[in-house]
Amino acid sequence: MTSPDALKLLARVKFDLGQNQMSLQMMGRFLQGGHLEPHLERMRPLYKEKMVLVADSIEKQLSDLVGFARPDGGFYLWLKLKNGLTSDAVWRTAT
Repeated sequence: MTSPDALKLLARVKFDLGQNQMSLQMMGRFLQGGHLEPHLERMRPLYKEKMVLVADSIEKQLSDLVGFARPDGGFYLWLKLKNGLTSDAVWRTAT
């Protein structure tokens, strides 16, 4: 291997940052093929069901410790600690 060839390979590694090229190609084809929106339409009800289950459980089990607003969309529930409870205390209890 000549020095310029080695430099080209190193440049590709630096540019790729270790990304899985096959996965990137597959994702590119998925997006270019117009499959994202149909996929999202199938997944939204599933994630809403999961959110409702988690939110109902939090309200039932932890309403005296935390509060939150049910989201209209998104991936996370953002909890607000009540009654002087601190994130440090929660972290220490959980570990």
